[in-house]
Parts: sequence; C-alpha cells; structure tokens
Amino acid sequence: MKQFIIVAAALLLGVVLAADHCSPYLTCTDCISQPLCGWCSEDVVYPGNISGAQCAGFNSNGSTPFACNGIYSTEQCVQGYVCNKTTFTCELGEPGQGGTQAQCEADCINNGDVYLCNETTSQCEKVSNLQPNNGSYAVCMAACTHPSSHPSSSSPAPPPTPQALYACNYTSGQCVSSTAGKGESLSACEQNCQKTNVSYMCNSFLQKCVELPPGVKGETLAECENVCQVKPVPGPPSGVSGVYRGLQISNNYATGEFDLFINETIVIFIGHIQGGSIISTMIGTPLHIPNSNDLEMWIDVTSGPGAGQTVKTISDASGSNGPETSFLTMAMSSPGAAVPTSLFSAMTAPEQVVFAFSKCLDVNCNFTMRGGSSVFRKVLTRLSDSDHCSQFGDSCTDCLSHEYCGWCSVDVVYKDGSQGTQCAGFNGLNSSNAFVCAGRYSTLSCDVGYICNYTSLQCQQTTPGNGMPQAECEALCHATPPPTPAQDMYTCNTTTKQCIKCNLTHCPGEMPLGQCEAACTNPKPGPHGNLIGVWRGIRIQNGYKVGEVEAVFTNTTASFYTAKVLQFTANVTSLGADLMILDVLTGTYQGWKLSAIYQESSEGLGLYGAITFAKGIYGQGPPSSYAQAMYTPPMEEYVYYKCNESPCSFAQP
Repeated sequence: MKQFIIVAAALLLGVVLAADHCSPYLTCTDCISQPLCGWCSEDVVYPGNISGAQCAGFNSNGSTPFACNGIYSTEQCVQGYVCNKTTFTCELGEPGQGGTQAQCEADCINNGDVYLCNETTSQCEKVSNLQPNNGSYAVCMAACTHPSSHPSSSSPAPPPTPQALYACNYTSGQCVSSTAGKGESLSACEQNCQKTNVSYMCNSFLQKCVELPPGVKGETLAECENVCQVKPVPGPPSGVSGVYRGLQISNNYATGEFDLFINETIVIFIGHIQGGSIISTMIGTPLHIPNSNDLEMWIDVTSGPGAGQTVKTISDASGSNGPETSFLTMAMSSPGAAVPTSLFSAMTAPEQVVFAFSKCLDVNCNFTMRGGSSVFRKVLTRLSDSDHCSQFGDSCTDCLSHEYCGWCSVDVVYKDGSQGTQCAGFNGLNSSNAFVCAGRYSTLSCDVGYICNYTSLQCQQTTPGNGMPQAECEALCHATPPPTPAQDMYTCNTTTKQCIKCNLTHCPGEMPLGQCEAACTNPKPGPHGNLIGVWRGIRIQNGYKVGEVEAVFTNTTASFYTAKVLQFTANVTSLGADLMILDVLTGTYQGWKLSAIYQESSEGLGLYGAITFAKGIYGQGPPSSYAQAMYTPPMEEYVYYKCNESPCSFAQP
C-alpha cells in the first residue's frame, strides 16, 4: 500500500509539472526568457502541497495555480538574502536565489541555543553549551541527515578549546567579545565591522525599506530597494489616463505651463517655460505600483531629458471637481532618483517637483498637447497606430490624398482617451478607430481658414484646413454685443438691493431675474475673503493660448496678469457667493464693467485651493454658464490655484 501511495504521488507530481510549461527551465535566466514564465527564489508549491520547480507561470489557456513563498520575478533574476550558517548573518545570494531580508533574518538565528544529534532517533536535541560537539541547529541537522562516513573512535579525542567569538559594535566600529553561541572569529568580525550612520531593512509587510536605529546593521537604501520594492506593472494607475495641463507649485517653482499626456503605453511631458522659447519634451513608457494608495507611477524615459532612466511619481486626485475640469496633484522625481515619500515633503525636496494639473471632464473642454514638432507628431502616430490616417497629420493636402482619411481642424481624440493627429479616418469600409473631432472635419478640401485677432478685431488667414470660414469668423470677431436675449434681463441696484428690468438692448451686469435676486440681496464691496491672495493658473476655453496667467485679489480689488505682465486692475463688487462685477480702473478697458462667475474646488490634501473663473464680455452681463464661456469668444475661462498653507507659497507676479 505504501509503495502504491508513493507511485501515485509521483504520477500526480508529473501531471502537475507537465501542466506548467515553465517547469522544465532550470535556471533563472532561461526561465524569464520564456513567455508567461516567472522565477521563484525557492520551489513553488502546487495544490495538494505538491512541491514544484522554481520556474512556474501561466499557460495560454490558463494556469496550474501555484504559490511562490520567496521572490517571484518575470523580468529579472533578483538577488535575495540567504543565511550564512557560520556567522548567522543574512547575505545577498546568487541572482534568483534567496528570500526577503525580513524572511531571512527571521530564520537565521540560533538564539544562543546549541544542539547535538541523537544518532538513535536522527533528531537534534537542545543541550547545554558545555556539552562536547554541540552546534547550531542547522549544523546539527546537517550532521544528523548526512552523518560522517568515517567510523567514530572508541576513545574520541577531547574536544578542542572553544574559539572566542566576537560581534561588531556598530556605534564604536570595534569588535567586542560576544555571548556564548553567538558571534564570529575576530578576523571575520574585523573584516566587516565599521561605523554606520544610516542603514535600512525591508519591511516585507509594507514592502518598503525602513530606516534602522543607529548601530543596527543593515544595508544601503539602494541595496534594500533592489529586493524590497513591489514590482511595477505596465500601464498607468487606474483613472489617470488623459491630457493634463498645469503649473509647478513646489518651492522655487518655474513659471509657465506644463502639459502631460498619459495613456496605456506612453507618457509625454512638455514644459513651456515662461520667458523663453525652449520647449522641454520628455517621452516614456508608464508603469505603476499595483494597489498604491498614492497612485505611484514610474516613467521609463525613452526620449528627452533623463533618457534611459526612470522618473517616479506619486499623485492625489481626491479633491472635488470644477465645472469643466478635474484636478490632479503630482510629485515627480528627477530621472534616476527615488520615489517621493509624500506630496508635502516633495514641495521642498531638491530633486523633486510638484505640479497642479487639470483635465477636461466633458466635450465643452478640449485640451491638446502643443508640441508642434515632427518628433511629437511621430509619437502621436504611435498612439493611434490602428488609424492608418494618423501618419499623415503634418499636412491637410497629404491627408486628403489618402483613402478613407479626413482632416480635423484640431487634433482628434480616440475612444481610449488618446490624442491623435489632425488626420483621422477609416481603415477600410467596415473598420475604424472611433474618434472625436472637436473642430471641423473634412474629407473634401483644404480650405483656407480664418482666426480672430482679438487685439485688432480682424480675421486673419491661417494654415489651410485650420480655422473657420471667413464669414463665420467675421460674425464673431467684433466688439458689438450679441442679439438681445429672448428672456427679460435685470440688473442689481447695489444701493437699494433691488433688481431692475433692463429696457435697453443691453445693460451692463444684466442677468435673469432669479439669478439677480439671489445675487443682489447682499452685495459686498470687494471679493470674498477666501479669494484674497495670489492665484496662478491657465486658460481653458476652446482655442486657449498656452501659458501661465496670474490674479491677485486684495480686500477691494483684483489685478489680472499674463506671464507676470499686468493687464488691468478693477474694483470688485461681490454679488452672492459666485458672481462679481469688476469696475475696470486701468488698462485698455478703463471705465468699463466686466462680470465674472467662479466656482471653488478643493484639493484633497489641502495644499492649495482651485477656482474656475469665467469672464463675460466687457460692457455686458456674466456668462450664462461655464459651458457658454468655453465656446463663446471673446469670453474667457480660467483655472486658478492658490496656496492654502506651508510649504506651498506663491510669489507676487
């Protein structure tokens, strides 16, 4: 019966190993070079407590479930820790061997106990340290399992004098006498004993390196992170993909706009540094740490600053949304540097930068990457390689000369959120990569389009295929007010706090009756207190101009800047919680009134606040909605950020 059980177990093991196509590969290097295979630093265990090989993985139609109780890797042969049974210290093993430092140190200790083999039972038994031939449990087990082939003497020689053992005092850097059963020879101790300031060990539960107390032997941070960190997996963290625009907010920030594109296979980062024409572009491949609470993402940089190195980021998206955008706070390391420990610490860290980013929520908002170079166009082509038309995005004429292709006046956006080029279409009669063209799409001709110069209020020709028809441009590109709204409009008499019907074609500060009554009840000279301070932001309306803008609110006034250049200052009257009238004191429109609406949003960690700020048209009422301001020039809409507390601090423009 016993023989039958052994044979059955052997047959079962053979079946299990045969089901795992990875098991025949006996070295780590051979293993990880195979598809769907990974290497375990010790033998894996299959269902039924069946021990397998170190190479295990998935089959194309599933897998044989297994457990790896050591380090499992699919891309590299990681060095784990193994126990030195002589010194009872954990040392880095060969690539692909050993476990975590915490696992090793839990097992690699004799606690001062010594053992002797009972040759009758072949078991190790604890004995007094005065008993001859005692040793550690591991040494005893080796003797019990593999006894010496030499017969013992009937009159054994007296045991040798026990060797003095030493241990390193890492505070003094000197070897001192150790307690019985612990330590190592003096020469071995002196070889490695030195003062140590900071060392680390891997917390296997948190899977992070933690600093050890002074004098406790560990390893350098780099050595620890090599075996301790959770392995990143391809792609960005969930919910992070999209086109972002924002600003640096960490101490010693650079002014200007920064744009970030993220999808499943690529990251593009562009810095439009204020005051210069240089555009810094970094391109890389995204990876992320699974189940990371701080959305940890790594960027393997393939082009631009830091090429060949890894940039590591953490983010927070827990704040409230604005009417047109969501918000993301991201801390980014220098290429090759360690991952930021927190957004707060990164605000002052010398090799880390923190950004406040915004991302569009719906079709009213359309952010695009403004790279403008042939290299950037080639990158976008990679993003939309399932659309054969995208490769012709440098020229409208070239685009329309290819079958099933059409030209969009702005870059298209595909169904997965990735941004394409201006050329997009079908791959055949029944196949397409679904896209949205938020501008004008044509398969017919590359007409010369027009754009409005809002300074001169003249329509100017632009590149063929872009812009809008001349008649449409001229209808929009003037300072005359639009037709009178169909509904009755009212203005607030701030003296009587009464709403008065507007009987003219247009009245400054006009608004519907319900909105007027709510806003006119408590008109307040000056802005609300939570607005007072320095704000930095970006434009977000369709056709926005890239770059940083600033606004400074005092107890009575608001001053607006573009790239730190003052545009105008105005007295502020607050009507309700989200409407203000700006009486312009300086600038081109001195003496005019300008109405604006705004909505506050919160950043999840409290570093800064954000507002969406929509300006109306000079001499007219406020926008009827944030959506109207997004697509009705010359209305403008902004996202502004203001620091809430240290270490965030914005300087006056």
